[in-house]
Amino acid sequence: MPISIHGLRARERPGGLVEPPVDLAGVTELRVHGVGGTTPEHLLADQSPEQVAGNAIAGFYRTDDLGPVDASESSIGARTTSRHVEAYSWGGTTSKSSSRVLWLLLLPFMLVNIAGWSCSTKMKESPLFGWHQRVMRVVCLALTLNVVLVVSFITADLCAYQAPRAGALGHKWWLWGLRWAPITGHPGRSLVMGFAVPLALVIFLARLGTTTADKYEKVRPPVQDTDDNKRPVGYASTHSIHEREFFDGEYAVRYAMWLHIAAATAFVSILFATTAHAATATPTHQAGWWWIAIVLGVSVLVAAVMMLVFWERVTEHNARVARNLATLALLAVICAGIYSWVQPAYSVARPQLPGFGTAMLWSFAAFLAVVVILALVELSKTFGGTHGRVFAWAPPLITLVAFGLLNTVLFSTAFVVAHNLGTVAFDAKHVGIGAIYLSPKLGWITPGLVLAIVLAVIVFLAVEAACLFRQKEHVDTIRKTYESDTDAWQTQRTAAPALQQAWMENALQPPVDERWARTVSIWRWICNAPLDAPLLIWLVLAVQALVVAFALADQAPLPHQLYAPGTVWAKAFVGVATAAPLLLMAQLRAGWKSPSRRKGIGIIWDVGTFWPRAYHPLAPPSYAERAVPDLQRRIWWLHDNGGKTLIAAHSQGTILAATALLQTKCRAGNDTVALVTFGSPLCKLFHWAFPAYFSPQVLAPLAPFAGGNARVCVWHNFHYPTDAIAGAVFAGANPVDIELLDPATAAYIYQQDKPAVGGHSGYWTDGRVWRDVDQIADAL
Repeated sequence: MPISIHGLRARERPGGLVEPPVDLAGVTELRVHGVGGTTPEHLLADQSPEQVAGNAIAGFYRTDDLGPVDASESSIGARTTSRHVEAYSWGGTTSKSSSRVLWLLLLPFMLVNIAGWSCSTKMKESPLFGWHQRVMRVVCLALTLNVVLVVSFITADLCAYQAPRAGALGHKWWLWGLRWAPITGHPGRSLVMGFAVPLALVIFLARLGTTTADKYEKVRPPVQDTDDNKRPVGYASTHSIHEREFFDGEYAVRYAMWLHIAAATAFVSILFATTAHAATATPTHQAGWWWIAIVLGVSVLVAAVMMLVFWERVTEHNARVARNLATLALLAVICAGIYSWVQPAYSVARPQLPGFGTAMLWSFAAFLAVVVILALVELSKTFGGTHGRVFAWAPPLITLVAFGLLNTVLFSTAFVVAHNLGTVAFDAKHVGIGAIYLSPKLGWITPGLVLAIVLAVIVFLAVEAACLFRQKEHVDTIRKTYESDTDAWQTQRTAAPALQQAWMENALQPPVDERWARTVSIWRWICNAPLDAPLLIWLVLAVQALVVAFALADQAPLPHQLYAPGTVWAKAFVGVATAAPLLLMAQLRAGWKSPSRRKGIGIIWDVGTFWPRAYHPLAPPSYAERAVPDLQRRIWWLHDNGGKTLIAAHSQGTILAATALLQTKCRAGNDTVALVTFGSPLCKLFHWAFPAYFSPQVLAPLAPFAGGNARVCVWHNFHYPTDAIAGAVFAGANPVDIELLDPATAAYIYQQDKPAVGGHSGYWTDGRVWRDVDQIADAL
């Protein structure tokens, strides 16, 4: 027999196998978990629930029915009717497979994709929103080209060009290809191998982003009218969240992905051809291949940018056109490779790959220019159109964070590679055998970017700790809060058995437990701490800007003294520079082998990959494109079999549930659905960060008190004042939002633990929540 895994009596949360066939009539309580991939066993308090729909990645599980319970026999409350209990487990979409840990490589792409969705409400409703989308798509393409540029610097400049000059080939096994007889002495042929790596990386990233496309973008939302069952022809960002097309963007993602591949491949061909031409001793040798590579590469790059900006109607035909464009870009790379391969042998005397420094300078200037254009677009409509503490200029700020994170890791990797190849030199006039040349600016920027993040985090934590230490909420305030609550001390003591009353004490009655009161007070202060995240972002960007400004200044000295072998500064700076890539690799390795670590990484994607890939197609795929249609189909299936649905959703699960219910075209026209949410970030975080897509106005159709045809028959939203994630959805007093005191009481049994703060996860064992669920189910 199944064994209950919670400390609740079997009649309250029974376990048990479900007898086939599954009964769908009556009321079904459908539980939806939040971040972290809570298992069906924990959702249902049953060690062996039965799967009734879906698959191992995301499925619906059922336990034994909940029968009537007398209030005198239950610590949770009375239940007059029975109901079915199911759980929707969607955590496998982000942490089921060990390959998901590789999505850490896509973190900058995920951030810049989120940046596009964080525009203000005023921007979303203005005619400039179209330009917001266009500029954001170009910014995302710039981030992809940024990856290609820096990886080419590492593999083509440092490894393929400088390593043979420095005499490092015989000492590094990973440079074995450059020691082949046909390549030795031919720098042009070495460049073929150097530029093959960024090209392979582009293909790998594209493959990583499309590995799970069948499980995400290809999932079709249900529709009421079969005549409306057509693929949308635009990006998801052009639709509102209550529209069916919002989570149906297969063609748009495929189209944008091929354009990114085409542009990145064309960029490789341009870098390849220009540097090979500048480095070759006789550049006129078979120059026709060079002209073909340059003309074809530039044409494809320009065409890809124009198609991203101006082609708003995305169809399967357009996706094929974009794929053909990628083929032309590959042809350009082949032409550049042929040109470089046929150049004669010559000795290398120059410190670094000619032309690459200029290419990097102009490329980063172009990347910065598109971010500035984005900031100007946002400036026109940001101020005055946000809500609460939504920080201004969110899209350009998050974009800069993505660029900063990406370049911190990549340039740190370049630093590590250079130190492994030989002695790092920052003076081009004194570069000889055994020395790898790096720009002095890079010598300052590389460790500076990492130190800026560390310093900003330390300052931010120090400021937050100081504010916490100065917290002024006194014990008297906590006492008055609990004395004014109807479920507090006196009520609970009176309801307890007579023998138990004699042993009950109150932490806020003399002698007052100030430590317990202080703990509750601190938790109440912490619940607003996540809203200070913009301060950390501003601090990081400000410190990094100072580092970059110092490095680019003409008066900046050469950093070679800092990196002199054996000095303390050398060890410190090299250690800091190597920390970023090594920590990333360590996390990848640990997450690949450990399901618990992989689950922790999955929490990042649970929050960040809710949004469709409408801006950056190489970001991790959106699990909501699978989870939201799953919920809609299950509710529809229950309705068609004579059932009514009560959704009990927690944390990120409330985002999925609310979105599924908002899309009326994806529901049966006369279904009966009740909604209970707890620990919900719908407005506290999602409206704060994404005001154009989550707001009280957007969610009003789910509120029965808002008037009109409400899309649910009842909605209760529970939240704690100690929950840093959750909060009220609507302003003022309303029948939806219900704030619960946490801890529920200051009472405790003598010599037992005092009531603990539930925080974000305490709702699952809070009797007040489940009494309400019982009452709603009985009413249905």
